[in-house]
Amino acid sequence: MDRKRAKADLLMEHLPKLLGAMENRLAGKKYFAGNKISIADIFFAAYLGQVMFNEANPSILEFVDLLLMYPNCKKFGVQAKKDHEKYFEQRVPSFF
Repeated sequence: MDRKRAKADLLMEHLPKLLGAMENRLAGKKYFAGNKISIADIFFAAYLGQVMFNEANPSILEFVDLLLMYPNCKKFGVQAKKDHEKYFEQRVPSFF
């Protein structure tokens, strides 16, 4: 499969299914499991950060346009990004 076809499949078929499922799961909740963070939240936040909020991604505008159709997912991603930024501002730098 060529890159163009793979990208089209991702945008038109796979991501809408994933975001639709996540949208329903997040309805009325801050986290997937309710009020407590779970491994699912960490995974999804990392995924959104890498694919949809990564300014180095050449397809970011297409992914953001898609994300706008899923308000619960967008809200979750924006909050996760804010929480992540707070962590890096407050953490003690390490040598690693």
